[in-house]
Amino acid sequence: MQFGIRRQTSVVSSSLDCLYSFPLNKSEEEEPQTLYFRSQGSTNMSALFNFHSFLTVVLLVICTCTFLKMQFPAILEQKTGFRGFFWKAARIGERLSPWVAAGCFTMGVSIIFF
Repeated sequence: MQFGIRRQTSVVSSSLDCLYSFPLNKSEEEEPQTLYFRSQGSTNMSALFNFHSFLTVVLLVICTCTFLKMQFPAILEQKTGFRGFFWKAARIGERLSPWVAAGCFTMGVSIIFF
């Protein structure tokens, strides 16, 4: 929960997790009252600490590495070292492609609807 001021007429309520705008003096009474809600999922977390984002990143890495290996096989020839990690991700994408596709579809649906 953060406390902050949008302008001199705004106050953030930490219990409701939203931003209220209301006039403080009579000269601003013509301005309509506004209420801005902050999404609960919009915290400033790294993808490593948010499990949903972590799964999205893993699926994107697997799909990207598989695509790159199919288009440019010379890039992911090395099976050890730093590029070996991406070779393994491409191998997972090649061998488990129906499961990866189902995971991508499920993740897409969950991102759109939830």
